[in-house]
Amino acid sequence: MQLTFSEQIDDCEDIVDFIRQVHPSATIVLGGHLPTFTPEYFLRNWQGLTCVSYGEAEETIVHLANYSKEPDVATLGRIPGIAFLRDTKIERTSLPKTRNIDEISFPYRDVKDHETYGLASVLTSRGCFYRCSFCSVPQFNVNNSGVKFRSRSAEAVADEVSDLIDNYHVTHISFIDDIFLTKSENSRRRMRELCAEFHERGMKFPFSIECRSDGVSFETIKMLKDVGLSRVFLGLESGSDEVLSYFQKDLVVSDHRKALDVLDALQIPTALGVILFHPNANAENVFETLSFLES
Repeated sequence: MQLTFSEQIDDCEDIVDFIRQVHPSATIVLGGHLPTFTPEYFLRNWQGLTCVSYGEAEETIVHLANYSKEPDVATLGRIPGIAFLRDTKIERTSLPKTRNIDEISFPYRDVKDHETYGLASVLTSRGCFYRCSFCSVPQFNVNNSGVKFRSRSAEAVADEVSDLIDNYHVTHISFIDDIFLTKSENSRRRMRELCAEFHERGMKFPFSIECRSDGVSFETIKMLKDVGLSRVFLGLESGSDEVLSYFQKDLVVSDHRKALDVLDALQIPTALGVILFHPNANAENVFETLSFLES
């Protein structure tokens, strides 16, 4: 079970308790950002858990699936990337670090779901370079791999998209990277390589991306539009410079305006992510953001 946000805690705990009551011998594993950073809390307070899987779990889950067939505490201690209780002591096993994410197999897909909705999600990278105060993504990835950001090769991304279009009848791709593009030259080079790979294969398909406002440039968005970009989710967070500083966004409101002008000029439909309320919010900050959105 994956737990990412704190508001999910009570529901997840209820589910764990229910499964344990119905299947007393079940292997119940909790993963996600919150358990990764605080495995001790969940192991000591949730009685039904077998273990916590911390970090990325592609390798760990295979070992856990095998363990579930013949559960044994000694075997549990040899599974990488988990924390568990042995008597009253919490034990942690070492986490396998995957630097080259091209080595990870494509995720399992349900053909019927994709045929029904025509939509699939794809990651071209993992992690984020930035330091937003409300986000755990950079540290989560440092814990996993030792680096904040890793990207897949253009060839690997095109292979997965091609597989989805040809074999799953997908008509729209949602690239769900934590940050699809940035203002850095490395990021723009990555976009050029990706677009070139799509062009070379004759691939043009509707897709959406998520990014920060300072990652938006006319040249890069135009290049992406030429291979099918149809929607952008822009993480604004606020229309107040004071709040952007508080969030450690390393942005100012004028960056938002420039990005929105580019997207408007290229006629790209845009969704905006905003955090109106936070521990230090006040009426002035809230109305600044609402005023910005209205403008």
